[in-house]
Amino acid sequence: MMSFSDAVQIASALWVKEAGGVTDLKFLMFDDWSSNDAGRSARLSLLRLQDYAEDARANSDVMAAVRLTRIQPVRQAISIPQTAPAGQESRAVS
Repeated sequence: MMSFSDAVQIASALWVKEAGGVTDLKFLMFDDWSSNDAGRSARLSLLRLQDYAEDARANSDVMAAVRLTRIQPVRQAISIPQTAPAGQESRAVS
């Protein structure tokens, strides 16, 4: 099942593309969840939306969403220094 927030994101992207005339829209997706992921209850992967649209070829709205260019941006790991837990700070400060 598609979540409400995913549906809003796709509808917004389609509106920008069609009403705004942005023909080269690239829809950035940070998640690639599938129904096999632990803790997720049969949530669609928007990056692989075409895999779920096999029976919807005649529905122009579904196919417009499938034709959106969906990409997953590359995330770079950033090292963030860890702080001491509360109560474990240095006692050198008076």
